[in-house]
Amino acid sequence: NDSYQLITETDPLGHHTHRTWDRYDRIQSITDPLGNTTDYAYDEHGNLTSLTHADGTTTTARYDERDPAAGLPVELTGPDGATWRHEYDDRGNRLSTTDPLGGRTEYAHDEWGHVVAVTDALGNTRRLENAPSGLPISVTDPLGHVTIAERDAFGRIVRAANPSGHVTRMGWTIEGRPKWHERPDGVRETWDWDGEGNLLRHRDLAGNITVNTYTCFDRLATRTDANGATYTFSYDTELHTTAVTDDQGRPWTYRYDKAGRLASETDFNGRTLTYGYDARGLLASRVNGAGQRLEFTRDAMGRTLEQHGADGEAVSFTYDRSGALVRAANADVVLVLERDLLGRPLIETVNGRSTSYAYDLLGRRVRRTTAG
Repeated sequence: NDSYQLITETDPLGHHTHRTWDRYDRIQSITDPLGNTTDYAYDEHGNLTSLTHADGTTTTARYDERDPAAGLPVELTGPDGATWRHEYDDRGNRLSTTDPLGGRTEYAHDEWGHVVAVTDALGNTRRLENAPSGLPISVTDPLGHVTIAERDAFGRIVRAANPSGHVTRMGWTIEGRPKWHERPDGVRETWDWDGEGNLLRHRDLAGNITVNTYTCFDRLATRTDANGATYTFSYDTELHTTAVTDDQGRPWTYRYDKAGRLASETDFNGRTLTYGYDARGLLASRVNGAGQRLEFTRDAMGRTLEQHGADGEAVSFTYDRSGALVRAANADVVLVLERDLLGRPLIETVNGRSTSYAYDLLGRRVRRTTAG
């Protein structure tokens, strides 16, 4: 538009995605090629206050009123009403996070704002000692066990000792890529790189060596595994992988549509799989090597509602307002899931027989009760 804001994007297949903006260059809405719209709303400070999803559900946010311009969220409420709450000190350091079920995690900071202690919902405290950069160099768990990390001038770990005293060491390249990793028993894993950052040679902990070569634009050309088998890779002008040829000369080929999506692939044995997509680019159909077709129907959020097979078998899926699966059914089986506000399954029912679960405040499963 006249403000140089992107308002329409058209893919090579002619599908349009539309965007609207406010006068402050903030996105107001995005409408996908199927007409599903996501809307955005902001407060006077530019903080995102609500997100209305394509299915009509809304996620909202409320911010710290002491300094609204800082954009520190104090409440985040999802489409299902589950609310996460956060507290901050006057410097903007997070003091606590409370989950929708009341589980509270607390944080303590030093004078520079580095986290020095984390207390979980059960009251257990993990303490951290930090380098001047703010990176942790030791962690003490609630039982007093200490893990130590030594770092180089760039903050990379070069030595780590667990509470049992076992030491792991690491070496790095000048560019910051891993060069070697040594376990406490002295066994090493190594990596060799070229000047472009491509991995040339990898030796794993068992001594197996993999060697790679590259072609233009840093694309993998060949890979030779520990058994001496070499695989060759081919590409089109868009740098999509078009073929992988094994050590016996058999190709596994790939074909793409105009939008760059995988349209078909033919395996080493000559079997071809084909794929179809909707206007959003989501998988709509798949045909396997035997010619059996599988079709998918989706909701406004792109979630699979129905799956239809070549034999006429249908599978249906139902979701709650948060987008979590709550029901799946075919001709033989009906699965129903009842979830808590954190999305964890509380009751799982299969064809009328139920299993229930309970969790502690840290989300760990503490009980399972089966039917009958």
